[in-house]
Amino acid sequence: MKFGAFALGAAFGVTLTLASTLFAGLARDVPRPSIFAQLPSKTIEVEPEVDRLTKITFPPGTREERLIADLSEMGFTLRLGKDGLTATYSAGGFICTESFYVTWHTSQDRTISSTTGGYLPSCL
Repeated sequence: MKFGAFALGAAFGVTLTLASTLFAGLARDVPRPSIFAQLPSKTIEVEPEVDRLTKITFPPGTREERLIADLSEMGFTLRLGKDGLTATYSAGGFICTESFYVTWHTSQDRTISSTTGGYLPSCL
């Protein structure tokens, strides 16, 4: 009877180990883009910091080609929306993801007139 309890405990331990290994593989992180690598740990503080960093990195007067090239190099995907181009990036893993976006407006000479950075966390 003791052997049966031991075998059951060992099987349970192996199952937990396999489950945690599988979970770790499914939850493998996709890193944040370099522009947003160092963000506050409190979720409520992240979006204002994303917006601030976006405005600092791409201030008014920045050439749109540079903004597009920089964001593309970081892995952002460009999308044409109702308000013009938006760059989006998803980081995280299977269980939780963080979506980052950058929107901008340009003047006639294709320089940036304004930028906005945003953040949307999501967990299953």
